[in-house]
Parts: sequence; structure tokens; C-alpha cells
Amino acid sequence: MDRAAQIAAYERQFRRSGLPLFIEGHSPATAVFNRALPLLIVVFVAECSAATSLDWSVLANVGAALGGLAILVAAYGIANRLRSRRFFARPDRAGGTELAVFVLVPALLPLLTQGQWHQVIGIAAGNLALLLVLYAVIGLGLLPTLWWSISRLAGELSASLTQLARALPVLLVFSIVLFVNTEMWQVFSGLGFANSTVIDALFVLLILGFVLLRVPAEIRGLAEKAAGPPLRRREKFNLGGVLVMSQLVQIAMVSLGMLLFFVAFGSLTISDTIYESWSIKPGSFHETWHLGDVDLRLTSALFNVAAAIAEITGLYYALQVTTDATFRENFVTSTSDHLERAFEARAEYRALDPGPEDHPPGRLI
Repeated sequence: MDRAAQIAAYERQFRRSGLPLFIEGHSPATAVFNRALPLLIVVFVAECSAATSLDWSVLANVGAALGGLAILVAAYGIANRLRSRRFFARPDRAGGTELAVFVLVPALLPLLTQGQWHQVIGIAAGNLALLLVLYAVIGLGLLPTLWWSISRLAGELSASLTQLARALPVLLVFSIVLFVNTEMWQVFSGLGFANSTVIDALFVLLILGFVLLRVPAEIRGLAEKAAGPPLRRREKFNLGGVLVMSQLVQIAMVSLGMLLFFVAFGSLTISDTIYESWSIKPGSFHETWHLGDVDLRLTSALFNVAAAIAEITGLYYALQVTTDATFRENFVTSTSDHLERAFEARAEYRALDPGPEDHPPGRLI
């Protein structure tokens, strides 16, 4: 295998392992928007509908849409000419000019056709938000990191359940007692969608905060053992993303397991009589299935309470992983093999001394 093929193979390995920032010359902004060009072009063309209005006739809307499309095509071509490309050429790189055209030009269509400033702001903000999401998810390696974490789902599930069985028996007993408590149902069963969403977000932020608490120390420990040149700041950031995502996937699996357990447990044990005696409304969803002599009752109230118990368990698990030395050791060990192989590949990759000449304009990094 020649040098160029070796470099390309190592870079593919880094991307698949959730470590794209290990690639020399990798620019998150350039890489993500180059790879997202097809999506950006589709969104760009679809936004010609911003020139239309529900108050107009079908014929008028067709004309407005075609006019909007013509404006978008003209802006696209002008941006190409500014880059010394053919008018209809597909850009091989998405730079500041192309991104500015993507954000601003579709937003101007409702202003030109209807004089509506609020739509201008909404479309521009939406396009900018899309770019930020793409940058975070793809450019910083969060998407491949998430994919790598999910690909290890079976192994992580086994590790999570093993640790849970050793460390959380008291919590499980406590959770069952809490689940059949009247006050627990009165607090959580009747929560509306908005309140439930806010509470869910609060638990997620707390869990994320506890997960992030120990990550810097883990990065320093792993960086000291890394083969090859010292890790740079962006590589440490990417490494932290792998650690955080792996731990969040593990916590999510534990929480999901608790949710399913209490939904099943509650469907068997919380009868209509109990709902009435506790003065609990089943909620918008209330179904009963009869399996022989066994009745299964699923309600919105049951799901709300089970979700609350699952979130409490997830938070407790995050605390244990953060503060318990045995938990930390098990967690780091579960990812150490993957990271050691990545460090070895990085050392071999850096020995090849990849440079700008290995990433020509037509090739996406």
C-alpha cells in the first residue's frame, strides 16, 4: 500500500472511530460544510417557497416560486463566478461566500415579494441554526462518536447491567417503594407536556454536568499514555467527546431499562381500583389488555411516573460513575482498548507526515 493510500486508510479509521480531529489539516468548518453540500443545496432550492403566500392564487404562487428559484440560481451563479468557477459549477469547497449566500439570499425572498421582515429573520435564523447543528454534530466528530458508541451497544449494555447489579440494589428497592407511593403519583402523573419537557431537560442538564465533571482528569490520564506526539488541544477535545458520549450512552441504557421495567411492573400492579383510591387520573391514554386472567393497563400517568423513576436512576448512576473509583475504573477500561488502538494508529499516521498536498481541493477531508 502506497503512502497516499495509507494516509487515506488511517483517516477513514479516525472518522469511523469518532476521532476526526486526529486528522492532519482537518478543519471542522471546512469538512462539515463540504460533506453537507448536497443537503445545503437541497434546502437552498426548497426555500424558493419563501417567495409564495397563502393569500395568493395558485398561478401567482407558481410564478413567485419560479421567480424565487431564479433569484436563488442567480445568487448561486454569482457566488461561483466570484470564486472563478463556471456559473453552474458545483462548489468543491464551502467557504464564507457560499455560506453567506445560503443564509441570507433565501431569507430575502419574502422581503422582496411580500415586504415581511419577520420571515426574513426567521429564515436566516433557521439557516444559521442548521449550519451550527451541522458544525457541532459532524464537524466536531459528535456524529461518528455517537455512531461508534451505538455500535458498541451490546457490550455497553452488558457492562451497564453488570455494574448496575453490583452497585444499585439499594436504589432498585428504594425505587420500587417510591413507585408505589401515592405522593409520587400525585406529583408526576398529571404533568402536562410542557412541564414534563422542562423536568426532562433539567435532569439531562444535571446528568451532563456530572458526566463532564471528571472528563478533564480522564483526558489528562489518557493523554499521558498516548503513543506518538503529544495530543493537541483539539485532539483532547475530540477524546473528551468520545468519553462523554460513551458514558451518556451507558446512562441512557440504564435509564431506558428502568423505564421499561417500571412500565411493565406498573401495568401489572396499578389497577383501576388503585387509580380511584389514589384519586389519580389515567390521563389522555388509557388502554387495558386482557391476557387470560392477567390484566395489563397502560396509561399516560403510568408512563410519566415510570419516566420520573428512570430519570432519578440515571442521575444516581451518573453520580456513581463520577464519584465511585470502581465505577470510573470499569468505565475507562471499557473504552481503553479502543483508544489505545486509536493512539497507535495516530502515531503511525503522524509518522507518514501528512500535509496539505495529501488533501487536494477535490477531496473532502
